[in-house]
Amino acid sequence: MKEEKLSRRTFIRYGSLMAAGTIAGVSARETAAASAEVKRVVKKGRINQSVCKWCYGKFSLEKLCTVAAKMGIKAIDLLGPREFPTVKKHGLACSMVGTHSLSKGMNNKKNHAECISKIRTAIDAAAENGFPNVISFSGNSGGIPDDVGIENAVEGFKQIVGYAESKKINICIEYLNSKVDHKGYMFDNMAWGVKVCKKVGSERLKILYDIYHAQIMEGDIIRTIRDYKDYIGHYHTGGTRTETKSTKRRSCITLPLCVLLPIADSKAMSRMSLSQNETRLSPWLMPCEFAMCRIVSRDSCCCYRTAKFELLN
Repeated sequence: MKEEKLSRRTFIRYGSLMAAGTIAGVSARETAAASAEVKRVVKKGRINQSVCKWCYGKFSLEKLCTVAAKMGIKAIDLLGPREFPTVKKHGLACSMVGTHSLSKGMNNKKNHAECISKIRTAIDAAAENGFPNVISFSGNSGGIPDDVGIENAVEGFKQIVGYAESKKINICIEYLNSKVDHKGYMFDNMAWGVKVCKKVGSERLKILYDIYHAQIMEGDIIRTIRDYKDYIGHYHTGGTRTETKSTKRRSCITLPLCVLLPIADSKAMSRMSLSQNETRLSPWLMPCEFAMCRIVSRDSCCCYRTAKFELLN
């Protein structure tokens, strides 16, 4: 059986083929033939995979859903109710529903009314459509100390988490880096999010653990996943980008197998639309070159783009 990587390159290649009918006047028959070339790459379903629309900006949501469904992807991240009919038409879910501002979040009491209102609205939309998660953010520090931000966030989340529990929806707070992409963002270390989750004390408040951001801030990804898997409800699995001075070309450091194994073993809560009583993992595939791999050795750490792998999922 031919082995394939599930990567942004694969998506772009397939998507370009499917768009051929609208580019350079290719016939409908040729377009249909191109569409038929999209092959299912998800085999075992051990990990529920999703992709995010903004990573594939040149794709319409319709095209992204078509390619994703054919490949075996189960969901699209970070959409709103107006986009739900499109994903549902293709038999997909929205694995993370958008809510409030990234920079004005739950660490500041002044933002609570607006944030809680938007989270509640997103919870209603997610529950109505059978989707598992809504996103939330700490917000930027703006001079607020971390310990005060934690207490403020706890106070805010306690006002809405009971509603999430009643609707069986997870609120996931995203970990982002404050060094490169989100200057001033407060939840830039795992300890901050874990403290908030512990103090709120609800199974419906979880962390969205973004490996790209975590690698920039703290590294030690494997140990963090193993130590705090019970607090993680969703994963964004992006590799960090590098640029060589000699070539000025940007490339991605891919995720090694030893990182993917603890994710697969963590059984993170994300019900998706498979079974009302089944808890499955649904990490998001970031736009980088990596593959979910067959377990050859639990100590193996050689998942790089120069090698060929069979999909773990």
